[in-house]
Amino acid sequence: MNSYNPIYFEQAFNEQCRLYLKLAELFASIEQGLMNQEQAASRLALESMLHALTLLERPDFKSKLMKELTRLCGTFQRLMHSEKVNQAKLTVMLNQLETLNEQLSLTEGKLGQRLRENDFLTAIRMHLHNLSGTCVQEIPTFQLWLLQPATERFQAIQYFFDELGLMHQTVAMLLALIRDSALFISKNAERGFFQTTLNPGQPLQLLRIQLPKQTLFFPETSIGRHGISIRFYPLKVIDKRRCQTEQDVAFKLCICAV
Repeated sequence: MNSYNPIYFEQAFNEQCRLYLKLAELFASIEQGLMNQEQAASRLALESMLHALTLLERPDFKSKLMKELTRLCGTFQRLMHSEKVNQAKLTVMLNQLETLNEQLSLTEGKLGQRLRENDFLTAIRMHLHNLSGTCVQEIPTFQLWLLQPATERFQAIQYFFDELGLMHQTVAMLLALIRDSALFISKNAERGFFQTTLNPGQPLQLLRIQLPKQTLFFPETSIGRHGISIRFYPLKVIDKRRCQTEQDVAFKLCICAV
């Protein structure tokens, strides 16, 4: 039994990877909504789906995604004859990447277009970005839907989520490849501070910090072209002021790029 029980803090190096992280979090909220019968969970799942739809509306997102899949296919194809690589696993991975890329190329219009054409979802989206958020009393169709049995709500959420299935698979695979591209290395932040240099010529994607789940500290990371700095702070929710810890903090660091 692993007593370390880690928690991971992640920060993207670029906007594309930042979008992957945001989408993955939204997709996780939808999945949780499919396992919880409470109305609040169904509401969060549907609102998360609509937030994901907004992210997917970026005009260049689909083309950048296909470009990234094409790049990865080329990268892994060059490893096909390497004796250091598990050829069976590599072949499976390549097939998955090529299949996702092909399916994306066959997708007409914007990603999730059918959801944008749904009147029920459109009614909710009109209120989603209000400063005060959505109010079900202002959206009678939403209010009535939330009162339906959990099985009916699950059926609707799953139907809508299936429309984003291709994106869900693609984002999950890309993040898995990025996260698995490097190993964690043990580090020590003296008096709560750590810094290291970076190679400005190497395109990086994701910074990962691993701490025990029982930790009393959280990291704040500053990423520059030539290096990164990490400061650890104790968790203080009530206190108005916070200060960097004076304690040494042992952690693990992983800098990912694939």
